[in-house]
Amino acid sequence: MATETAPSSRPVGGRADKRESIIRGAMAVFAEEGYTRASIDAIAKRAGVSTRTIYNHFRDKPELFHVTIMTSTNGVGDAISALIERHFHKVTDVEADLNAFGFDLVTSKGEFSAHFAMMQQVKTEWAHVPAEAARLWREAGPRRVNNELAAKLSELDAKGLLRVENPQQAAKHLQTLVWGSLPIDFDLAATPESEIAAHVASGVRVFLYGYAAPSELPVASGSASS
Repeated sequence: MATETAPSSRPVGGRADKRESIIRGAMAVFAEEGYTRASIDAIAKRAGVSTRTIYNHFRDKPELFHVTIMTSTNGVGDAISALIERHFHKVTDVEADLNAFGFDLVTSKGEFSAHFAMMQQVKTEWAHVPAEAARLWREAGPRRVNNELAAKLSELDAKGLLRVENPQQAAKHLQTLVWGSLPIDFDLAATPESEIAAHVASGVRVFLYGYAAPSELPVASGSASS
């Protein structure tokens, strides 16, 4: 997938290292201050470079924000895309495989905590964020992931493993139930894996009550056998 942020000529050597340092510094400052309050001076200090160095790489704060958000979003998107492919490549037990996918989806937030911290802060001032950066984030982030997950759910429908009339909606429901429903103060590092697995399993059960094929419906505990 081509990125929207690639420069006309790829920086090499120390120049590339400085650019990466600037982007990491920008991500940290945007996560703490948001887009509006973040300053080039603060980003330069966090990145360990001069403001002049930043302006040698980026025209202004909007361009730096655009490159930062797209670099981060593409990285997260690539990782989740690989996760989707790995878990849906061969589904043999729908509930167990969705549980495994959901667990890995939730725990992946730890690997990309800087990205999600930045997005959580930036979304509080969405109206002030450059419109083009916001549009590209939606395309490369949420929309890309939802499209890829929807395609996999549609395949399960075709195989008779799920009943999915609207794959896009089903993909949103699955994501919401397994990780969108996490509390805002959720601390991945401090949460036992057993609790994460239980949260995911609960969400998957709810999802399957709406989308499972008749033969795949989860059995309610305590139900009488016929």
